[in-house]
Amino acid sequence: MDFFAPDNFLSAVMDRAAFWLATTPSEDQRPAFLAACAARLRDPRFFGTAKAPAQDQARLSLLLDAGFRPVDVSLSLARVVRTAGEIPPQAWPGLVRLARPEDEADVRRISATSLTTSRFHQDPAIGLDVAARIKAEWAGNYFCGKRGQTMAVAEKDGRVAGFLLFLYSGQSLIIDLLAVDAPFRRQGAAAAIIAFAEANLPGFTTLAVGTQAANTGSVRFYESLGLRYTGSSYVLHAHGG
Repeated sequence: MDFFAPDNFLSAVMDRAAFWLATTPSEDQRPAFLAACAARLRDPRFFGTAKAPAQDQARLSLLLDAGFRPVDVSLSLARVVRTAGEIPPQAWPGLVRLARPEDEADVRRISATSLTTSRFHQDPAIGLDVAARIKAEWAGNYFCGKRGQTMAVAEKDGRVAGFLLFLYSGQSLIIDLLAVDAPFRRQGAAAAIIAFAEANLPGFTTLAVGTQAANTGSVRFYESLGLRYTGSSYVLHAHGG
């Protein structure tokens, strides 16, 4: 049985054979799973990602035995989407709009230079240049229709100051990537983009996000907007060779 699914995006960006752990091994599959991991780890090009809910210590122990190592703790937060009348006035002095094709270069640059607490940046076995490239390509995939359903940008004086990439899942509006360029931080851009989305993207009942426990600023920001903790998972990587 193959427990892994290929991650074509990471394989291309990292120039490695990247995989997700797609199946949770049962206890009777433990020997086969450990053997499969040992075989993959002999390949120096192998890169694997797995998650374990924080409360599932048995799964975490199995992944550790298989050669995975924790690099991050992912926190999930959510709240009910606000109505237009519930959204307070925003402090952002610029404008917020939907992204346009000509925004791609700025979005890629901001993603590469601002999203520096990702699981890739937290992994000492992944170079910072590779981690930055992953984030740039992740955001850039929106412009070729490969990632996300909507992107909004904050603009000031004709410059893209930040962006927010959304995913749709049922009635949930999910924040996938949120980044603000360094010169424009602490001016209300991020809150204004979220308010714009809630006011202009109808049909959703829940606003949800996943962020890194290491990114305390991000956690405090989302909590200030009323999002509350709903769960957490260990994120683990395995490197072949």
